[in-house]
Amino acid sequence: YRIEISDSIGVFATINDILIGELWLSGGQSNMEFVIGNTNSYEEILSNINTEYLRFFLEPTRPYLDGTPQPLTPCYDIQDAYWEYGNTTTNALKNKMSAVAAVFAYNIQKELDVPVGVINTAVGGTRIHQWISRDAIESNEEMLELYKNNNLYFPITETQTKINYTWSVLYNAK
Repeated sequence: YRIEISDSIGVFATINDILIGELWLSGGQSNMEFVIGNTNSYEEILSNINTEYLRFFLEPTRPYLDGTPQPLTPCYDIQDAYWEYGNTTTNALKNKMSAVAAVFAYNIQKELDVPVGVINTAVGGTRIHQWISRDAIESNEEMLELYKNNNLYFPITETQTKINYTWSVLYNAK
């Protein structure tokens, strides 16, 4: 499908190659992060997902190990993230896509016979509290108190100065 956005003057934006179907979020720790290329059956998996009806949203894993500042608030535009087709000719899926999520997408697409997209967000070694936005924590007094009592919450200014953005500060960790 294609969407054209227009006004009284005419079409000013076009979005091509739109599929309508299922969209799933793949999240978790190292077992979900485990990429296709690290499996013993990576060739079979890549062969199975080789279809234009599977799409995978790949984003860079954080924390960056090159010293790049870490975000302290939710990101609405993820630098270097992109959609990859199941029938890609690059090594992106082999090297970046969760094997579990890819097999799941293949099975769902085969069963439902509709296009399937997967947003790949698994990051090994992270805990659930690192995925909850600072706003969500601060808007819930009970949750905020629990985080403070367990040494899991710090004011944003203290976080910035103490760690200089260098380790897993997804949104709210020390």
